[in-house]
Amino acid sequence: MAAVGLAAAVAFTGSGRRLVAADPPGPSQGPIILKNCEIKAVQTARVATDRPGVISVVDPKEGDTVKEGMPIIRLMDEVPRANWIVAKLVADDLIEVEFATEAHRVDELEYKKSVAANRQAAGTISEIELERLKLNAVKSGLQIKKATHDIAVNDMKAKESKAELDTFHILAPFDGFVSKVLKYRGEAVRQGDTILEMVNTDMVHVEGMVTDRDIWRVKRGSPVTVQLDIKGVELDIEKQVFRGKIGFVDQVATMGETRIWAEVPNPGNLLRPGFNAIMTILPDDGNAGAATKRPAPLDSKIAGRRDRQAP
Repeated sequence: MAAVGLAAAVAFTGSGRRLVAADPPGPSQGPIILKNCEIKAVQTARVATDRPGVISVVDPKEGDTVKEGMPIIRLMDEVPRANWIVAKLVADDLIEVEFATEAHRVDELEYKKSVAANRQAAGTISEIELERLKLNAVKSGLQIKKATHDIAVNDMKAKESKAELDTFHILAPFDGFVSKVLKYRGEAVRQGDTILEMVNTDMVHVEGMVTDRDIWRVKRGSPVTVQLDIKGVELDIEKQVFRGKIGFVDQVATMGETRIWAEVPNPGNLLRPGFNAIMTILPDDGNAGAATKRPAPLDSKIAGRRDRQAP
C-alpha cells in the first residue's frame, strides 16, 4: 500500500526524471509599470439653462478661458429685470414707517396732554375721550410695526425677483477652457439644454488596470510618475515626467484586474485627456503588502516529504 501511495504522489517523465512541483510565483518587486493608461479630465461640465428662454448673449468663444463665477450666458431678461427694479423700489420705500412713527408721536403727545389737563382740572377731558386718545396712540404704535413688517416682506419679494432674474444668467462653474459652443444668440432653449461645454485640465486622472498579482502593493497615496505614450512617433514631450499619487483603488476586480487612477498635476496642460500614458507606481514595500513567499500547495508538500522518505 505504501508503494502505491508513493507512486501516486511522485510523477516521472518517460525518461525516468522526476517532476517536482514548483512554488507559484509571488508578488513582483520594485516599481509597477502600467501601459495604455488613459488620461481623463477631472472637471468637465455641460453648461445648461435651468429654464426655457431665448439666448441674448453667449460671451466666451471656443478656446477661451473663463474664471469661476464669470457671466458667460444670458437669456433675454427684460421683463424679469423690470420686475426686480419695481420690487426693489417698493422694498426701499420707508415713507410708511416714517409717517407711522410721526403719527404715533403726535397721538402719544395728545393723550399725555389730555391726562395732564385732567390732573389740573378734573373732568376737563371726558373718560371716553381719554380712552379714544389712548387707543389712537396704541393704533399708531402698531402701524409702525405693520410698516416695518411690510418693509421686510417687500425686501423678501425683491430678493425673490432678483433670484428669478438670476436664472436668466449663467455663470462659469469653475476656472476652465471652453471646448465647445453648441448654441448662439437668438436661439431658443428648453430647460436642461446644453449651451456650451467646459473642461479644466490643471489636474488630470490617469487611469489604468493593475493585475491581481500586484494590486496588493497599491494603496491610496502611493506615488506615481507618468509619461505620455503617443503611438507611432517619438516625441520629446514623451520624455517629460509628471508626478502624482494614487487617488482611487477599486474594491472590485474584473477579469483578474483592478481599476485604479492617480491624481496628477498638469502644468502647461500637456497631459491631454484622451491621450495614453505610461504610469509607474512606486509602492512602499516596507509596509503591509510587501512581497512574501506563498506556501506551497498541500499536495506538493506531501509529495516532497514522501520523496525524502523513499529508499
